[in-house]
Amino acid sequence: MADPGLMSIYLVLDTSQSMGWEEEGEPIKELDGIIEKIVRQCESTPELADNLQIELMTFSTHANVLLDLQDWTGLEKELTFTPDGATCYGEAFNKIADELSANDEGLARLEKSRGAKHVDPVVFFITDGQPGGTIDDHPAETAEQRDAAWNRVLEYSNRSNVNFFALGLGLDQEARTILEQYHCGKHGRTVAPEGGEAQARAQLAKFISLIVESATRSAIYGIDLGEVAERAFDQRKVINAGGFDGVPAKNGFGAVK
Repeated sequence: MADPGLMSIYLVLDTSQSMGWEEEGEPIKELDGIIEKIVRQCESTPELADNLQIELMTFSTHANVLLDLQDWTGLEKELTFTPDGATCYGEAFNKIADELSANDEGLARLEKSRGAKHVDPVVFFITDGQPGGTIDDHPAETAEQRDAAWNRVLEYSNRSNVNFFALGLGLDQEARTILEQYHCGKHGRTVAPEGGEAQARAQLAKFISLIVESATRSAIYGIDLGEVAERAFDQRKVINAGGFDGVPAKNGFGAVK
């Protein structure tokens, strides 16, 4: 099998107040086991364990780095997420741009020491809400602020391609239309299945499974992670709850149903 190269994955998770709403099935509870799933997969898949670098960020009214970019061995498995604050995309976009730039030097050193190429980073941005709103007297984020922050991500991607996947949970049409603006890279895309608030937690569970499966298949088959994720997050398959049918064969992908 071909060497997949060093994979860097940025998980950017919405932990705003609505992620704890009962009418959405409290989707934030689905996040509690996300790192444990990744660690368990690394333990059983040497190819993934050897090549994965992962960073975890959360955002609501503000954005924070919960786990710096690192290999799986140092990941804290038992994380608990608390819903709070507004949904501020711009805060997240600024933090993503900062972290992508800050990690360049370390990844270059790792690439040199390992003698392995570093493939294009992949960002999975997961949200259940439309940006905006005022909570605890924090001023609502404007579209201009949000787009200025997004332009920083685009500027980085224009220099060093980033595959940015925006994944929406239980969004209405207006929120989906906004989210559809935010994806970039050769393979990045926006995926926001219909289904309403009640489907948010189920959609999140599926997204998490697809992220883990994509990284695993990329590592085993030596196929670029962005390409594998693009197949996995095909909008039609996600909407139809069809699972992962972009199965790699020895010489590439099998047929997509």
